[in-house]
Amino acid sequence: MPSFGSVSGYFAKDKDHVYHEDDVLKDADAASFVHLEARILKIKSYLLQ
Repeated sequence: MPSFGSVSGYFAKDKDHVYHEDDVLKDADAASFVHLEARILKIKSYLLQ
């Protein structure tokens, strides 16, 4: 998984899905990824600044 340099712990499954490794480990159940959508959007907007 590619990392985003100084943004430690984040990775992209593909260009539309950015996750933090701790969230993935805590929320291994696929259904819980729905809860991450809002955080993912925030992460993406931060990375694109």
